Amino acid sequence: MVSAFPGLALVLFGVTMLAAPAQDQTPEKHGSPPAPWAALPVYFVENRGVFADRVAYYVEGCGRTLFFERTGITIRLTGPEQAWIVKLVFVGSSPDVVPAGERPQPAVFSYFHGQRDRWKAGLGSFARVVYHNLWPGIDLAYQGTGNKLKYEFTVHPGADPARIQLRYEGAAPARITEEGALRVETPVGFLEDAPPIAWQDIGGRRVPVGMGYSLSPGGLWGFAPGKYDPTKTLVLDPAILVYCGYLGGTGDDESYGIAVDAAGNAYVTGKTTSTEQTFPVQAGPDLHYNGGLTDAFV
Repeated sequence: MVSAFPGLALVLFGVTMLAAPAQDQTPEKHGSPPAPWAALPVYFVENRGVFADRVAYYVEGCGRTLFFERTGITIRLTGPEQAWIVKLVFVGSSPDVVPAGERPQPAVFSYFHGQRDRWKAGLGSFARVVYHNLWPGIDLAYQGTGNKLKYEFTVHPGADPARIQLRYEGAAPARITEEGALRVETPVGFLEDAPPIAWQDIGGRRVPVGMGYSLSPGGLWGFAPGKYDPTKTLVLDPAILVYCGYLGGTGDDESYGIAVDAAGNAYVTGKTTSTEQTFPVQAGPDLHYNGGLTDAFV
């Protein structure tokens, strides 16, 4: 454990890689140029009646959705034949903390699902979600780009980084791999937080600092920082959540048209036999097979 000193701002960056079944994996080759969507922002969409009230913001990905709540993050994983729920719990955190969206984005999201009284229009999006003072003097922030979701802990002066305690529920107990990553297994894939890499910027150069995960009884995990200059900011390099948008589910999905407007927005229309649980409902107005065995989507 490292005690906090006056003037110290300790920033802990982390990474979570959410791995679905093998057929869902499309990793980029080492050294290859980034995919075109890599520069796209990750949209943290505000929840206004789309999901349960306990959800403040959410991020939709390929085969997975992240729901940001007061006491943790719920992760819905969708495999070829089933879905699975895992929750990352903020153990011992303040129950009064509400995640806040920061850096508003121009994109808005509208849902035309079912009857008109269920439609939601103009939901705002943000580039960053922050839990301020999640533990005394400790903030947690999530942000990212199209294929990377980063998280960081900022430990302010006088706070204790050992207060950061987390636990995965709905998965096997977390373990540390030989490479130093944190991994938990689920029936539809695994979740893996990459090894944290820490450094400090001192005298105009980057000085590496030892950092690893720590495991405690009851499946708890946190961080174990090595020696560092307590008067300088300590940074842990973020882990990566593989993220990408998609259209389609477990049924037959057919697209008949695509258009792009002057602002660069893309519109896709077609039909689907996929169920509501597997097709991203934000992309389709009605998935209840009204009048047939297929539904249209836009």
